[in-house]
Amino acid sequence: MQHNDKFVYRLLNEMEMPEQGLRAKNPSASVSIQEHVEKGSWGRPSQFISTAASLHAVKQFATRSVSPRKRIVKIDLRKVEESSEAAVFDLTSRENRENYLTSEKAQNFARKFQEVLIRGYVPADCIEIISDEQVFRE
Repeated sequence: MQHNDKFVYRLLNEMEMPEQGLRAKNPSASVSIQEHVEKGSWGRPSQFISTAASLHAVKQFATRSVSPRKRIVKIDLRKVEESSEAAVFDLTSRENRENYLTSEKAQNFARKFQEVLIRGYVPADCIEIISDEQVFRE
C-alpha cells in the first residue's frame, strides 16, 4: 500500500450490509486488477472491493450511480491490513497504475476515482457508515 491516508471510501451497493463487513463478490475469483478496474460491476464478479482514496472521489463516482440510495462508508485501512484475510492495492500513484493497468481507459478511471482495491474481506470494525445527508452536504 502506498496511499498516505489511513482511510478510503466506498459507495455501497443495495445488497451490502456494512454492519456484517464487506466481502468481494467472488472472493475465490482470479480476475486481474486490469479487468476489475476496466469493467467494474459490469464485468465478471471479482475478488476485489473497489474504494476511493478521498471522499470527493467517491462522491464523484456516486453521481454516476443509478441507485436512488447513496450510502457511503469510510474504511480504516490500517485495521484492514492487520487482517490476514485482506490485501490492499493502491492505484492512486502513476507508478502503480502503470504497473497494474495496461489500458489507457483503466488508468484514467483509476486516476479519476483515486482507486484503491481491497482483495478479500473487510471486517465490520474497520467500517464507519457516513449518512447520505452528511456526505452530500459537504
